Amino acid sequence: MKYIILLLTSLLFLHASQAKSILQGSFPKGTGKHYTVYLKSLDKTVSDLGVLDEEIQVRPDNTFTFETKLSNPALLHLIVVSESADGNKSNIVSVVYLEPGKKLTVPYSPMGNHWVQPDYSAIKDRSNRALLEVQARALTLNKELYDLPFDPIHTKARIQQFYTESERILTSKKINSDVQKYIRFYSFDQYNTALYRFGMELKNISESDKSRYYQQAEDPVPFFNDELVLSFYNGVSNIVNYLNLATDQPVHSRRKSLTHIAQQNQLLQQHLFNTQVKDKVLERMLNSFGASYRAENNFEEDLKTYTQLAQHIQDTMMRGETIEGFENLRYTLKGAKWPDLQFRTADGSLIHLDQFKGQYVLIDVWASWCVPCIKMLPYLHELEQQYKGQNIAFIALSIDADKTKWQNKTKELKLGGHQLLDQQGAFAKKMNITGIPHYILYDPEGKLVSYKTALPNNPELKKLLDSML
Repeated sequence: MKYIILLLTSLLFLHASQAKSILQGSFPKGTGKHYTVYLKSLDKTVSDLGVLDEEIQVRPDNTFTFETKLSNPALLHLIVVSESADGNKSNIVSVVYLEPGKKLTVPYSPMGNHWVQPDYSAIKDRSNRALLEVQARALTLNKELYDLPFDPIHTKARIQQFYTESERILTSKKINSDVQKYIRFYSFDQYNTALYRFGMELKNISESDKSRYYQQAEDPVPFFNDELVLSFYNGVSNIVNYLNLATDQPVHSRRKSLTHIAQQNQLLQQHLFNTQVKDKVLERMLNSFGASYRAENNFEEDLKTYTQLAQHIQDTMMRGETIEGFENLRYTLKGAKWPDLQFRTADGSLIHLDQFKGQYVLIDVWASWCVPCIKMLPYLHELEQQYKGQNIAFIALSIDADKTKWQNKTKELKLGGHQLLDQQGAFAKKMNITGIPHYILYDPEGKLVSYKTALPNNPELKKLLDSML
C-alpha cells in the first residue's frame, strides 16, 4: 500500500510540474497575405519537448495558438512564412522563450511591403521583449548595411553600435539568466557575422586599418568555448574566419592548404577546451578542403596528412565520416574504377554498374527538384539519339530521397532509357559531387575518363564522345 501511495504521489508531482504553456500570436488583417507558422527546436534536443518541428495552424482571423506541457523552460525558433496573392513569399525566424505554465503573446506588425516582424514593444514579458528587440535591431543592422555603400569606418561603427545597444538592453531590464546568456551569444554572433560578411569588401586598405576593422568587441575565446555557439547558423564559420585572420588567411578562404589547416588546428587546440566546438570547427575546415580538392598524383600523401589532422576530432563517428569522405576522392582520379554500388530501377529491382561493362557509360546525376537538371534533359536526350546503336550507355541517376517524386517526374517528362534511383545519395557522396546536374564518363572497363564533362548543350561533350567512339 505504501508503494502505491508513493507512486500516486510521484505521478501527481509529475503532472503538476508539467504545467501547460501557451504561445499565441496575431498577424495584420486585410493585407491579403497567407501566413504559415512553424515552431522548431533550437538544436537537436530542447528540454522535455525533445526534437520539435511543428506547424501551427493559423485561423481565418490571422491568429494562432500553440499549447504544450513543459517542466522546463525552452528557447524555440518561431518561423513565419508570409505569402502574398501573387505568390511572393518571405519568412522571418525569431527565437522566443517559453516557460512552464505561462502564456506568451507575440503580435506581428508590417515591415515594408512583404515582411512582418514581431512587435517587441507590445510584449509584456521582459525576457521575450528583450530577446525580440535585439533580433529586430540585428535585422535593421543588416538591412542598413546591405542598402548603403561599404565604408570600413562607417560599417564598423554601425556594427559596434548594434553591439553596444544589445549590452544596454541586457543591463537595463530584468531578464531571465538563460535568455540573458542567449542574447549575449546572439549579439556576439551577429557582430561577427556582419563583420566578416561586409569585410569581404575591404580593398586597398593598410594592415593597420584592416586590423582595426576586425578588432573584436570583446575577448571571443569565452564565446568560442561554449557549445551554445554551435546553435547559430554562422557560429562555426565565425570561428573559422577568426582563425583565418589569425594565420594571415583571407576571410572566407576556401583554398587553404593542409599546412594552413594544421596551423589553425594548433591554435584551436591551444586556446579552446570545449571538445564539441573543436570537433565541429576542425570537421568544417577539413570538409571544406575536401569539397574543393581535386585528386592528383600526390593524393596518398595528402590523405596521410589529412588523416593525421582528423585524429584530433574526438567524436569517433564524426572522425570516421570525415576521413571516409576524403578517402572517397580516390574515385575521382582519372582511371579509378566506379564505386561498388547498386541502384533501384523503376520496377524496384537492383542493378549494379558492372552490368554496363563493355561499353562507355555517361552518368547524369540529377533530381526531380533540380530545375537546371530538367532543363538539360532535352539536350541529353538529343545526344542519346545521336549515339543510338553505338557502344555507349546513357544513365540518368536520380538522388531523390522521395521515390514517389522521382517516379512521378520520370512519368511526367516521359523519360525512357536507363532510369536509376540512388535514394541515399551514396554515389554522389563517394564521387564528392556537391552540385547537380553533374555528368561523369566511364570507359568500357568501368574506369573514369572524365570526372566532370561539359553540359549536354555544350559541343565539347560531343567532341569528347566522338574521340572515344
